[in-house]
Amino acid sequence: MAFIFSWIKKSLYYLRDSGKEILIGCFLVLFSISGLITASIIRYLGFNGILISLISIIVEIIAIIFSYFIFVTFFKEKEGTTEKESKKL
Repeated sequence: MAFIFSWIKKSLYYLRDSGKEILIGCFLVLFSISGLITASIIRYLGFNGILISLISIIVEIIAIIFSYFIFVTFFKEKEGTTEKESKKL
């Protein structure tokens, strides 16, 4: 029984420590489906197909640009921590 509690405790600490990565992952998923969400909302409002396609593509391009900047900043942070860890050794 104590093993289960210690496992739960370690899992909760891990989730707490990786909260930023989880949030970034949620944003990336939201950005990846933003074009579909936009198309669904615009279709529900009754617009025609050409306008739906145009707006959805524009939204998706903006989401790809945001995702790129998120990836770049995330990997720069990871490279900085890797360099610090290698200097400690």
